[in-house]
Amino acid sequence: MTKRVGLLSTTLLCAALAAGPAFAQGGPPPGGGADQSAANNAPAGGGETGGNATEQATAQSPVGYITGIEVVHLDRAKIDMVHVTGLVVSINWSAPSLVPLVRGVTTDGMLDLMMVATAPTGTQTPSAYKEIDAWLPLQNSPYKGIRARSAFNVVELKTMPGFAQGNAPELDLSNLVGKTFAPHGAASAGAISADDLPPNVRVVKPTDPINDQTRDPNRLTIFLGDDGKIEDAYWN
Repeated sequence: MTKRVGLLSTTLLCAALAAGPAFAQGGPPPGGGADQSAANNAPAGGGETGGNATEQATAQSPVGYITGIEVVHLDRAKIDMVHVTGLVVSINWSAPSLVPLVRGVTTDGMLDLMMVATAPTGTQTPSAYKEIDAWLPLQNSPYKGIRARSAFNVVELKTMPGFAQGNAPELDLSNLVGKTFAPHGAASAGAISADDLPPNVRVVKPTDPINDQTRDPNRLTIFLGDDGKIEDAYWN
């Protein structure tokens, strides 16, 4: 583990030096991650977050799930590189980033982050979840750990540097139509169980009215026929 972290630290430091000032301000290592700005998205030295973080959170939506947090410390540069991985519920999400949720250093010493991304417009056909990731560099960090939030779960890394893994579903939702829907606690062979779907899934039966058309890119809506089979499904 020590050798792996040491090698990764050296690689990231070399990338930072090669990238120059742009990377020092929060760009990801070349070849991956998301465009970030430590000045805009992280409380500098425990100070308050800037207005840009609030605007970004308003323009974007939480990703579906957090799958992992890894923090590598670059000793010579005095930078903690925060790398968060997650899943979005459909393929057309883009521009992931990490947005601090609290100002200053909290009493528990944890930096509370929300992983957000630009959600697609309109309804989206269910598919396999898409992997996504974002980086956040912290200069002279006063924090002892990272808490990353998403729409459906939270993952905590209690000590830095280190790694924490989150639990996320592996169900492929691309073949929902035509399958029998099973309510919570009533799973059966070949059926799609509500236990395997996001907790906010909206199930519309043939006689159900719909009085809420509020848009939520992380809400799965399922329409059932008289036979209990799924007639249509989409994220909206």
